[in-house]
Amino acid sequence: MTSLLFERSWPYIGSVVVLAVWWYGLGHPFPSKPDALMGASGTVAAVFVGFLGTAKAIVLGLTSSAAFKRLKSTGYANVLFSYLYEALFSGVIFLAVAVVGFFLPENKPQSWFSIIWFLTGVASLLLYVRVTGLLFRLIKQA
Repeated sequence: MTSLLFERSWPYIGSVVVLAVWWYGLGHPFPSKPDALMGASGTVAAVFVGFLGTAKAIVLGLTSSAAFKRLKSTGYANVLFSYLYEALFSGVIFLAVAVVGFFLPENKPQSWFSIIWFLTGVASLLLYVRVTGLLFRLIKQA
């Protein structure tokens, strides 16, 4: 496996692994009244999306730097922008899932929803970590 393939896929593989550990290893705990959890999830997702939108603007501001020019000449600028897109999109999806969580009936647990919420939350976090790590390396070299 090449390092680029690993870099592209580890957040998704990690999300599935963490989901499996949560489901099978921990017994998939989920609160019976998740309103506070959904509110906190929405806040976290909004912070992710806000930071990543700002990070995109910072990256665009670095286009004249030597580090970004190297990224552009090697073709990795497009990879970075695709990572930013994936992280932003996953944050918006996680935010939408958190909003949907407010409208689920409270009288019976929704296992399908807890799986979707957990998976989108972990994926958003791991995609955010991937982009943030790359951005800090880029800024360090700029």
